[in-house]
Amino acid sequence: MAKITCTNNLTQIGLAIHNYHDALLAFPRYRRCDTTSGLYDTNCYSLTSAAIWTGPKEIWWAPYDNRPTPSTPTTAQGIPNPDNTYNNGGYPAGLLWPFLEGNTKVFNCPAGVDPATGIAYQCSYGMNYASGGPNGKSLLQLTNGNGTSNILIVWEHGKTPGCADSTHAATTLNPRGPWPFPDTTNPKTHYPDQRHTGVFNALYCDGHTSAFTPNNLMTSLFLATGNNPIFP
Repeated sequence: MAKITCTNNLTQIGLAIHNYHDALLAFPRYRRCDTTSGLYDTNCYSLTSAAIWTGPKEIWWAPYDNRPTPSTPTTAQGIPNPDNTYNNGGYPAGLLWPFLEGNTKVFNCPAGVDPATGIAYQCSYGMNYASGGPNGKSLLQLTNGNGTSNILIVWEHGKTPGCADSTHAATTLNPRGPWPFPDTTNPKTHYPDQRHTGVFNALYCDGHTSAFTPNNLMTSLFLATGNNPIFP
């Protein structure tokens, strides 16, 4: 049942992404960073950790409270704000919120819990933000590249709702690749195949879903074109 619910969630997210594209002519980015401090760029290329909160203008694709403690990947303060602010103690509802009719259940897989604590993650899914991936790209660019049916956009994930190699800033000389696979984190959070008896669910840019094992992954699946990450 959890696997079916999770697949249905991803299907709904895929429809929302395409509706977002229809409205804005590009796929959403995994988040927009707050540039007020002068330390970060809008597209978050300079970040060296996925957990950095860049400020009150930060917005993710999904509802997510990235503020420092007491907020954690499993604990949000307040409720999602549709205006994407932190007003009234809440937090941004995310870029896809208006395209999902404010349905928070879509972002939560029944099996999307932190194995260490048994507490549900704020968001059960992560969006691909590898350099040269589908973030901010048009359908035409993806179709003319590796093809929308061959590019991953969102999959089951733990902690933050984004996934790529977040250990360094993304630059021309050192673009941000996908998180290394197979996933050696313990417990697995980037490709959590423990959720559904050895597999995790993933969404492609054309809207279809598939169950994956880490052995199925290859770098080209994360990229709009080619086999090597290219900044930006």
